[in-house]
Amino acid sequence: MPKSIEQMLADLSFQPLAMAPTAVDGLPAIMEDLADMEELAVGPMVSDEDYWSHPLAGDFRPYRVTSGRLVIPVQGMLMNREVGGATEKATDYDYLLRTARRAAVDDAVKEVVLYINSPGGMVRGLAETTQALKELAAVKPVHVVAEDAMSAAYWLASVGKTITMTPSGHAGSIGVIAVHFSFQRALENIGVKPTLLYAGKQKADGSALRDLSDEERARLQAGIERHYADFINAVSANRDIPEEVIRSWESAHFSAEEAQMLGLVDRVESVYRAFTTQGGMTMPTENEIVAKACAEERNRIRAIVESEEAKAGRMEAALALALSSDMGVDAARQVLAKLPASEETKEEQKAVRSQFEEYMEQMHGEPVPVDADEEAGEQASATGAEFLKAAFRQATGRAA
Repeated sequence: MPKSIEQMLADLSFQPLAMAPTAVDGLPAIMEDLADMEELAVGPMVSDEDYWSHPLAGDFRPYRVTSGRLVIPVQGMLMNREVGGATEKATDYDYLLRTARRAAVDDAVKEVVLYINSPGGMVRGLAETTQALKELAAVKPVHVVAEDAMSAAYWLASVGKTITMTPSGHAGSIGVIAVHFSFQRALENIGVKPTLLYAGKQKADGSALRDLSDEERARLQAGIERHYADFINAVSANRDIPEEVIRSWESAHFSAEEAQMLGLVDRVESVYRAFTTQGGMTMPTENEIVAKACAEERNRIRAIVESEEAKAGRMEAALALALSSDMGVDAARQVLAKLPASEETKEEQKAVRSQFEEYMEQMHGEPVPVDADEEAGEQASATGAEFLKAAFRQATGRAA
């Protein structure tokens, strides 16, 4: 079941946070929003393979790759094993870590863009996630496009080969903060007085059932100072800025222009401009995108139609799966294998397949125009599929 706001506030209590101060002030409201999200359901962590599993395993990718570019969203509050993924309100470190590791070995991914709009979040889990991103950056270019990259979000951003920020964005708040929520007064007001029984002087440190003692406060402060030093060291190493300079900023946050002057970001430009120039790559034209989508569709269809499962008396079903869905090759073969074979002869199957392939080969490499008002990134696959369906109808006289 989803966590309550009280549970989440208790989880955050006494925990060091790398967040913008205004976001810390709004933690109760943030937690209230997150408490209603189904993604916060409590459950055991799964293995890496189970995490990425899907009914269409083999074709399914839990992220979108366009022209070799993977965009990883880093939005909202950054949390550690709380939301299980990425939403507009929160992003889970575990999701980022697993995505980084997966992208590093995914041949379809040629470069990565972290798209950041976050006030920061938990320190717990941050170092491991940053390390995974650094390992990814060692094998593939990692760039950053940011609206707001505050505190923990900037810690992540600092691994980028380039950091581009929107003109209205902010960066910085390189520091650590902790909030202790005490319910002692609230409990007293309703006539409840909890008694803590424990062994070991520090066992009950940070309990939300009582106010902090001076000793507890000192221990918490010592931990904050250690994380602060780690934060400064990481940014200094990643951005080549002297540690004493970063420390002199006293955790201030800066406008995009100020951040650029200080060396925290490399460019200040719109999101659109950033995505069309990031990494020295220009986005392909609409016709190029559609032509590429057609080629990919052609290869997918051919692989399904020529599969052993299709040849074993399932050609009609293979064509239906290939042309009426976006099902991947492996998934289609799994489905076909479970279907009964028809009475269709191999000669009949071969004739239908040959007609279709002949027409596709004639069209190979030809650009397919697309309406200028269409958004190429969203429409390319659909346009390519419709084109190939029309080709099938013209070649065979059958509806796809």
